[in-house]
Amino acid sequence: MSFLNVYNDARRADAYARLEFPGTYWLAFRDLPEIIARHVTGPIALDFGCGAGRSTRFLKRLGFDATGVDVSVSMIEHARNADPPDPIV
Repeated sequence: MSFLNVYNDARRADAYARLEFPGTYWLAFRDLPEIIARHVTGPIALDFGCGAGRSTRFLKRLGFDATGVDVSVSMIEHARNADPPDPIV
């Protein structure tokens, strides 16, 4: 049996990156800042299975030095396009 990573398909990654559920992200992330502040120490976060990087960007907005990783090259490309690295000064 072989492993097929369906999200590595560029068309699926494109569709996933555009996927939105209006109003539900607010509900999903509403309580997280308080929970994180209460239970997390340190400035570094790893978003394992980051997909197109939505949660990674959320963690960065909370002040974390966040890194997203994913098994899908196509998803990582979307994450990088949505959050390009800061230019080296």
